[in-house]
Amino acid sequence: MKWKEVAKYRATNADKLFGCVDRLKPEDLQAHADPLYEKPKRKKPTHREEDLQVLCVRWFRMQYRELGLLLFAVPNGERRDKITGARLKKQGVVSGVADLFLSVPNKTYHGLYIEMKTPEGRQQATQKTFEASVKAQGYEYQICRTLEGFICAVREYLEC
Repeated sequence: MKWKEVAKYRATNADKLFGCVDRLKPEDLQAHADPLYEKPKRKKPTHREEDLQVLCVRWFRMQYRELGLLLFAVPNGERRDKITGARLKKQGVVSGVADLFLSVPNKTYHGLYIEMKTPEGRQQATQKTFEASVKAQGYEYQICRTLEGFICAVREYLEC
């Protein structure tokens, strides 16, 4: 039902719905359920980036068993309460750090930082700053949006 229809229904049936016409009290609204009001469903959080990262790490550890422990996650991006956030910040957690780090040097770079993003995901300003900083220090930085992109980035890096 469109909002105009809902408003018209409520106005014409206020007496039936709420028991009064001129003054509505909060308890009246709670006591009588409005038949046209549908509580908006909360969108369930999706973990597409997290799921992609799990697939990529699993693939890497199956393909490169000897290097499996050298690819690790940097658990920076989760929501935390203020106390935990402050404690972690004191311990050295930095905003914008890439999701994964492959601590294997190749002929050109010291290591590979990998930022996982969904196809529609965008880099935050802190992530762009971190990317520029690590590239200036001789590290490679890749943004991977799919498992195939991750596979190509890792193979290309390890073959250099």
